[in-house]
Amino acid sequence: MKPRQACLACLENKPAALLQAALWIAAEHDPSVDPDACQAVCQNMQHTISIHLPMVAATELAQPLLRQLNALGFQQDEYLPLRPHAALMNHVLTRRRGQPLALAILALEFAQRLSIPLEGVSFPGHFLLRVPGADHLLDPCGGRRLYPNDCRELLIRQYGPGT
Repeated sequence: MKPRQACLACLENKPAALLQAALWIAAEHDPSVDPDACQAVCQNMQHTISIHLPMVAATELAQPLLRQLNALGFQQDEYLPLRPHAALMNHVLTRRRGQPLALAILALEFAQRLSIPLEGVSFPGHFLLRVPGADHLLDPCGGRRLYPNDCRELLIRQYGPGT
């Protein structure tokens, strides 16, 4: 199966296999990318993350999960203009720098594997996460809680005052 077909097949799964789809996108851009090897790297990371999570209810683990990813070195790639390294998952896994969407895909994957409720939230110029029913959003680039005023500030930083 070609990378594009494999990616589309991943997206047809219920739930969609986002990380695997992102790895197939990377394989389409670089035939040397081995999605299975990248998945093995993620499996090792999952083990490291899980042993450092506190013993609390699953609904309370989303922010600690994001903080563990940050402790492993995962951060937003601040380089402008954006480079492909910040979006292609194989590079994000090795460099531990990426766009918010790429970091969110990793967080969503680990959350799913660890039975932590977490969902993606599209936000202008960024991508955020939330625990269903929570009164805040989470920034995948470190795990900071974002309330309405924080979201306004993020919009202003992204698009300037008057937005």
